[in-house]
Amino acid sequence: MAPSFSAQLFSDKTVTNSTYAKQVVLINFWASWCDPCRHELPILRAFERKHFQDGFRVLLVSMDDESDLKTAKEIIKNDDFDSTWIQQADFTHFDRIWRIPLSYLIDGNGKIVKAEWYEDNDGFTEQTLETVITPLLNH
Repeated sequence: MAPSFSAQLFSDKTVTNSTYAKQVVLINFWASWCDPCRHELPILRAFERKHFQDGFRVLLVSMDDESDLKTAKEIIKNDDFDSTWIQQADFTHFDRIWRIPLSYLIDGNGKIVKAEWYEDNDGFTEQTLETVITPLLNH
């Protein structure tokens, strides 16, 4: 099962594991200065929009320093992602976040399906997301 977590979103809403009950959620740790992170954001955005009605959500967790937080918010300002800053979140029960981009995929039963998920330097592709995530969704 996924460890408990909580996060205050940039929108001031608070999310926890139970917020995403019965949904598939990809928790993506990223930063504004990380080129592979920024490269995969449009792919994640398109995939979430395509599968939102099927119960797929993305939770972005910015690993930026406070001095870069304004840039991070600017990058995602037009996205519908649930987004937070690591300083406003509690992921202490997850494995150590030691590289980014890094994602955890949690299925609709709250179980981690992929831990410390990282694709190559080009990040996620639509095909990879379709292959791994689509079978988990409510259709």
